[in-house]
Amino acid sequence: MSEEKLKEKDETPQKYSHYGEYTVVEKLELNLPKTEIVIERKNENQFSYYRKDSQGNITNKIIPRTGKDLKIELAPILPLNLPAKKTNDLMFLRLAKQIYIEKDSKTDILVQFPIEIGVYIKSSDNAHDFFDCFTCEPMHSRFALYGTPEFGNLCMYSKVGIVDKTENDPYIYAFMKISISNKLPK
Repeated sequence: MSEEKLKEKDETPQKYSHYGEYTVVEKLELNLPKTEIVIERKNENQFSYYRKDSQGNITNKIIPRTGKDLKIELAPILPLNLPAKKTNDLMFLRLAKQIYIEKDSKTDILVQFPIEIGVYIKSSDNAHDFFDCFTCEPMHSRFALYGTPEFGNLCMYSKVGIVDKTENDPYIYAFMKISISNKLPK
């Protein structure tokens, strides 16, 4: 392949799967940043689930199913499950840049909020059962200790930046609005 065609291929925007519900009749392929998922029917009562993640790890699962089709939902979730659920749902977000707030004033900022992606199986009674989760950015799967070593809390950790609403990567980040107020007279 010529150098021009390789360059053109690299600049082509990637088409990713969307969040939402999917019905798997025979085969479904989902394409996400650094992650691919394939769900396909193996026989009348069984589907296979294959996921290759951002670090090259492969997950294979079997989904027994008595109905005709398999319904799944792909949804953003809080980043509390990876690499392991050990934090009692606590997060420590460190701002990449400091913020100066004048005396007796307040401001609102918008920051990136890291997410994981959950896969849910929709059952016959319309319940959504948690099936799998992954991250498209493994650097968000880190721990931190907030407090002293004796009495601190283990938290999920991420260094985040201040953004505006035009910056969006819905497979890596959500937005969080933070209101900061400085009530001190100096």
